[in-house]
Amino acid sequence: MKEFKEMRKKIKKPLTKRGLELNIKKLYSLTKNVDEQIEIVNNSIMNNWLGLYPLKKEQRRGSINDFKKLWEEESLKDEQEGSYSSNATFIW
Repeated sequence: MKEFKEMRKKIKKPLTKRGLELNIKKLYSLTKNVDEQIEIVNNSIMNNWLGLYPLKKEQRRGSINDFKKLWEEESLKDEQEGSYSSNATFIW
């Protein structure tokens, strides 16, 4: 939730104390599963959403290897197109 709060601040839509309390309450109402709660918050951060939303039913959680493969494929494509950036922040 700290990162969600920081994201909201960066997009110039800061959370009030009451807003944070309501979002935490909503998160607990969406699921009791901690892994799902983390994924819900991560989705909101990743998409710069103002609130928290339930996970889509068909959404599956990929492994780090799935993400690594996608990252490497996109990096290779960028490099081939000449838009490669060496500012990669991931270390495998």
